[in-house]
Amino acid sequence: MRIYKLKPEFREKIWGGHKFRDIYGMDCGNGLVGEGWLASSLPGKEDNLVIGTEMTLSELYNQHNELFGTHSTEVIPIKFLLADCNQSTSVQLHPNEKYAREIENCLGKPECVFFLDAEPKTIGMYGHNALNKEQFKKMALDGEWEKLLRKYPVEKGDFAYIPAGRIHTTWEGTVILELSRNADITYRVYDFDRVDANGNKRQLDLEKTLDVLICPDNENPFVQPQIASDGDAMIFKYHDIPGEFSAYKVVNNGIGYFSLNEFAYYFIADGSGHIDGTPIKKGETFFVPCKLGKLKLEGDFTILVGSYRDK
Repeated sequence: MRIYKLKPEFREKIWGGHKFRDIYGMDCGNGLVGEGWLASSLPGKEDNLVIGTEMTLSELYNQHNELFGTHSTEVIPIKFLLADCNQSTSVQLHPNEKYAREIENCLGKPECVFFLDAEPKTIGMYGHNALNKEQFKKMALDGEWEKLLRKYPVEKGDFAYIPAGRIHTTWEGTVILELSRNADITYRVYDFDRVDANGNKRQLDLEKTLDVLICPDNENPFVQPQIASDGDAMIFKYHDIPGEFSAYKVVNNGIGYFSLNEFAYYFIADGSGHIDGTPIKKGETFFVPCKLGKLKLEGDFTILVGSYRDK
């Protein structure tokens, strides 16, 4: 059994830029590309090609579920998405599992983000200062975003956890890798009055936002990892909740080892080398089947890992 390289797909966004091409050498065109769908299998939407199999991720999941293990979801439960925030994203949140299944017929969308790049003095907005939903609604309708949203400084290398229902925006000047449940559902409450190429504003969803909003919400979103090592690999565990997702960073300098029982997605954030003999380089994404055992890492590189377990 081996690891499989995935072919990314891209979306232009009103807030996008050119850093996928400039930093990672990705062939994504010359438009304002905001999203790189690295590992996704959304029904009727992005479904990444598994190179060497002539199958997409969802086809591989349906035909060879033994590579993923047995899971309680009808689709692959997690996805990887790269975002180039040349401008700030909208002020938004994502619904929880119960609400998403009942109202949107999809998975809920808690997420976490690895900050791959951040310009000096960048800030992120996570959570809010309202005491209750009535106060949140009034401040939102009055446009008091500076008072309403909680601000945090952001640096390259940070990791933030964003549960479903947490209001947030990623500020301009950042590149992030987002690990989330496998859904594409966003409720926007403010979009800086921007218009698209046709002069249209994007849809806002204040009422749905209020349905699922965490309130109050003043918790710091940034997470400090648990750190371990195996050979020349330093392993940083940031998040591991059954039924949600697991998030790791692995920094290898020489010959190291890393293992998970569950399937995983690997994004090569920096450097180059080999994983169990497979050549890897910066900007590539791999699907790693479950139960491969301890993988041998050779070279100098950083891997960001997203995985999932039922229990």
